[in-house]
Amino acid sequence: MESLNLLNSQEAADYLGVELLWLQTHWKSEGIPTIRLSPRGHLHFRKSALDEWVASKEIVWDVSERKKSKMRKVQLV
Repeated sequence: MESLNLLNSQEAADYLGVELLWLQTHWKSEGIPTIRLSPRGHLHFRKSALDEWVASKEIVWDVSERKKSKMRKVQLV
């Protein structure tokens, strides 16, 4: 069975490079995947799920057109 590599909130914040308070207040609205081991328990985060979440947020700028008005964001799938 694959190891879960669970991180607590502080470890996850450090891993993502964000402040703990930001993670605690934005995990739900940002769709950051979490695990609760009990209904009122602390949040835990799987490293692989955080990696997938970060990858889903990646934006590539299409600069094939030289005019700034032609630049557009492209969401990676």
